[in-house]
Parts: sequence; structure tokens; C-alpha cells
Amino acid sequence: MGSPGERVEWREYIKQIEETGEPIREYKLLSPLQKARATMLEENPEEDDESLQLEILAFALREENDGSATEWGTSFGPMITTQQEDGQAEEWPGRTMVTTEAIEYWRGRAKESSHPVLRGKYARLAWDLAQMVPQCKPDYVMAQISIDSAIEASVGSHLESPLQGIEALATALRIAHTINDTDRIASVRDEMIRYEQRVAEDEKVGLWGFSFDCLLEDGLGNPTVEQVEMLVKQLEDRLSRLASRDPEQLDPWKVEAAAQRLAGYYRRTGSADELTRVLSTLGTAFENRASRVEPMLAYALLEHIHGVFASFGLTEEANRISVKLEEIGPALRASLKKITVETSIEGTKIREAVESIVDYEPHEALERLAVSFVPLRERVERQVRDYANKFVLGNLCMTDIKDYAGRTVSQIGSVDDDLEGRIVHQMSQNLQFQGFLLREVLSEAVRRNIFTAENVTSFLFESPVFRVQFREIISHGVGMFLDNDPLGAIHLLVPQVECAVRGLLAKARVQTIRPLRHGGGFDLRLLDDMLRDAATKTILGEDLSLYLRVLLTDRRGWNIRNRLCHADLPSAEMGDALADRAVHALLCMALVREKPKSDSES
Repeated sequence: MGSPGERVEWREYIKQIEETGEPIREYKLLSPLQKARATMLEENPEEDDESLQLEILAFALREENDGSATEWGTSFGPMITTQQEDGQAEEWPGRTMVTTEAIEYWRGRAKESSHPVLRGKYARLAWDLAQMVPQCKPDYVMAQISIDSAIEASVGSHLESPLQGIEALATALRIAHTINDTDRIASVRDEMIRYEQRVAEDEKVGLWGFSFDCLLEDGLGNPTVEQVEMLVKQLEDRLSRLASRDPEQLDPWKVEAAAQRLAGYYRRTGSADELTRVLSTLGTAFENRASRVEPMLAYALLEHIHGVFASFGLTEEANRISVKLEEIGPALRASLKKITVETSIEGTKIREAVESIVDYEPHEALERLAVSFVPLRERVERQVRDYANKFVLGNLCMTDIKDYAGRTVSQIGSVDDDLEGRIVHQMSQNLQFQGFLLREVLSEAVRRNIFTAENVTSFLFESPVFRVQFREIISHGVGMFLDNDPLGAIHLLVPQVECAVRGLLAKARVQTIRPLRHGGGFDLRLLDDMLRDAATKTILGEDLSLYLRVLLTDRRGWNIRNRLCHADLPSAEMGDALADRAVHALLCMALVREKPKSDSES
């Protein structure tokens, strides 16, 4: 039906829809009604039609069909919510538009409309939003009309798509439970089961399983024993059909849609053998598919089914998949494509930056070197948010962090869901990009005899966080660095950063040990735990604490300390970049100085 072109036609437009009973989606009425009002106001700006305004409001309000609440605490809410410059939320439609007159108008339309889709819409609006208006009370008749209309719409040919019927029946069932109408609960339940039998197709996952979800998982509808058995059998039959397809046509995600529902049901009913059987079928589907696709997709499939097995407590199966993940890791790593981005920086600017750090006496030059290469969290956060605004799709995608063997060691969500992860990941990348300048500065400091074993060791041990028992180790590690032996320098110096952090907390009289879980005694606190300690953040500052975590202990960052100690850092990665950062971390810890005690403190 075309939209009304004249101001007098909007009533005829709705009347014709009701008389023909044609299939409709409620939201499609909004634009024609808005155009009708615009035409009317264009002809006579002083005249407006209150009934038309309330019709527009009815179809402009957003409805949550999954039982959740909008920002109004109701099923209906504004279609659009934006934030103004002063931080206040601006809504359209606004909640002040929901008035006593609106509720009464919708109640009248619910009683007079002949189209079940429209009648149900008006009734749900009047039932749900009456609680927002002080002068109104929810009318049970509206709840009853909304339920009956949903059943009528699903039985007849009034819906544009099966999904519309699924949403309508699920909403009707929840409303029936709200008013505790046992007869209507049974009517909606029975129609939901029949409706699924009419529309279900194996290939269309969204068109089956909804009866199982509402009646068995959500506990609605009070299904009979026979109905429960029938729903379980239907899902078992569907699982069997989907899982037994030709390997080339097999879709493990469709198999999972059936298997996950059955697994949840069997876990709730304590049927361990059935649970294992269903998940085994699901695992076979994923493994078969993984054997026929590229390594990256295969890894994702196996990683997913590993998580499913683990969540259901099938440890043996999960461990078996873990072995497969390790085996496929190298192939995945080899399949990754290298992306190279070139940029140019004027040589004069690089020389100026280097001179601004090294053109001083050794002590001050080393201080400047330490301070200059500590990234600022606030700046990185701005960078992350700027990227998120410019590259929206990239921000929404989950990012997997892989190690040298292709194993997923961490995942990073969107800026909204995982801002900290995004900041750590971005800072990690920034450290790589800035590495060339740190190398230039260190090389020039070595050339000018600023960075010598004696100067560096003396500078470090001016700080109370370094312990004299480890001076020889540090001196030897710095010597290896100067001898272009990054592998040896990394092995000796990285643990000394941890030792310095422990020394820092000891000086601050904060515990550096923890009780063992078994056998009594104490163990040392983990480095990451110490770097997150409030005392560490207070003394070092948020920026330096975060930098050391990104560099040493965070899986989303370089994670040097943990990878080194667990033999997960191959020699190919232990080059100048890591050695430079190890040295820089030590210099940063040396910035801590002990204040002289006053007479009152001594």
C-alpha cells in the first residue's frame, strides 16, 4: 500500500489495511504517517491532528521483544537516544509524550481495530506504558487483547515473515504469565508449538528451537510431559539430520544450534550420558569441518569447540582438542599475511630528538632517556578512541593475539567493552613503532660513552630499589648488551626489573610474599600483582606502572617476563628491540629515589 499523499487520507490508509487484513510490519506505517502529517502542516501550520500524532508515536516507539527493558524500564522506549554537549541524554520520542491521552487513545484503538497486528500493537502499548503515567493503571483487558491478537495473527495470514510470529508469540506468552492467565498461557503455548511445526526449516536456524527455548529453557508455558518429550525428540531428529550431512555440505554452526539446546536440557535433567553423546556429535561436526578448511578458520573452529567442551566439564575431550590446536598452530602462523606500512621522518628531526636526550652529562642523559620513552596512558587512550571513531568496523571486531606458535594467547574486544585491552594493545604497537628511535638514542649514548657498564650500574644503584647482591648480575647483563649480545642481556636483565619492583614495595613496607596454598611457607608475589598494587602506582605513577605491565606481564602486550620464564620466547624474537626495552625498564626503576628522613622521622 502506498503512503497517503493528502492530509485526509491517513485515516483511509489505516482503514484499508484493517479491512483487507493484509500482512504488515508495524514499523512500516511510521513513514507514511509522518509524511501525511508533514503534508498537513505544510498546508496549514496552525492546524495539527492529535490523533495522527498519537498514531505516529505508537509506531515510533521501539519495542524490546526479548523480555528485556528499555531505558524507561518498560518494553517500549525511544527509537533514538543521543548525548548532548552537556552530557544529558536526548530521546526521540521523549517520555513526556506518553500521556494519559495517549494511553486512552491506544486503548480505544485496541478495542476497535480489526487487524490483529495493529490491535496487538495498540494493546501492548497501553498495557506496558500505563505504568509510566501517574493517573493510569494497567488494564488487564489490554493484556488479554494483546495475547489473543498474537494468536490470531499467527494463525491467519497477517504476518510478513515467520520471525514476526515468533516474536509475537513469545511476547504474548510472557504477558500471559504476567497476568497469570492459565487458559491463555496454554493457548499461546499450544499455538507456539503448532506454529514452529508450520514454519521450521532445517536450513533456517532462526525458524526452529524457539518453542524449546520458551517452554523448556525459560520455563514458560507449563508444558505437559508429552509436549516436553515431543520437543526433545524433534530437536534430536533435527540434530541427527544436520550432523549426518555430506562433509562438504556440513554446517557445524547449525548442528550447534540443536546440540547446545539439547546439552543444556540434559545437564539440567542430570542425563550425563545423553549430554556426552550430544556434545560428541557436535565435536565431530566441528572437527570434520576444521579438517577441510584453511588453518586460520580451522583454528577458530577447534578453539570454539574446545570452549564448549570446557564449559560442560568434558575435560578429556577439551584436552584432546588442545593437542590439535597446538598441532595446527604453526600452519596458522605460516598462513598469516604480513602487512607493511612505510613512513618517513626527516633525518634532522631524528637528530634533534636524539640530541635533546644525550647532549648532557651521563647522569642527566640517562634520566632523560628513561623519562622520554615512557608512554602516556591518556595519550594512548585518545589515540584508541580516535581510531574507533574513524574505523568503526575494526573497532567492533574481536582481535586475537597469537604467539609464535599460532596459539591464541589473548582476545581484545571493542572500545566499549574492553577499553583497557585496546589501550594495552595500542601501547604495545606504539612501543614497536617507537623502537627505532630508542635504538638510535641508545646507540648514540654508547658512542659518546654515556651508556657504559660503569655509568649505568652506578646510576641504577643510586636508587634504593636495587639490591647490592645482584649488582654483578646487572653489570654483566649491561656488558652483554654493550657487546651486542641481546639474548644474554635479556636473560640477565629482565629478572632484575622484577627484583627492583620487589625492592620498591619492600622499601614502601608493602608485602612482597604470599602464603603457599599447600605445605605451608611463603612464595614471592607475582610481578603483575605487584605492578597493580596501589603502592606501586602511587610511587611510579599510572603511566610507568602500565608501561611495565604492557612490557613485562600483560598477555595483550609484549609479556616479556612471563614468556621468558616459561620458555615461550624463541631466540628469533630476542633481538635488539627486546634488549633495548629491558635496559630502558631498569633505567625507569632507577628514577625512584629515597627521600632523606627528617629529624622527626628518624
